[in-house]
Amino acid sequence: MAVETENSSANQHVKRRLVAREVESCLSGLICDCLRNDTIPPEDVENYFLTRADLLELGSTEEEADHDAGYPKEVYEWWTVSPWFYEKLLAKGEVVYKGGSFHLWGRQCSGQAILLDSVISEIAKGLEILEGQANHEAWLS
Repeated sequence: MAVETENSSANQHVKRRLVAREVESCLSGLICDCLRNDTIPPEDVENYFLTRADLLELGSTEEEADHDAGYPKEVYEWWTVSPWFYEKLLAKGEVVYKGGSFHLWGRQCSGQAILLDSVISEIAKGLEILEGQANHEAWLS
């Protein structure tokens, strides 16, 4: 499926349903406080720290990558998500945390609807629920 159609009106409807089903509550203030005071140890958060490979892929020089590796990624919002969606986000390399029976996603952007995040499009495409894909009609019923 072409990138330009992932945010068509029909696909936004599909992704809105996916987000409504799998993304629950924003807990940004609470989780930031927990990370700050080590109630949630930052090293327990998956994909939270920049790696040298991440930085090189983003266009950093070798020297910059050596210097900046190990710093936490910029997380703007923390959302509770379903266990199933947590696994999908983890597989996509997103910042996630599992604490007991709750699952968190560290969203690395803000200011737009979650359904417009590229990772949501990637997950929807992988599920083949976008317009013209095998599971699109079943998803809408």
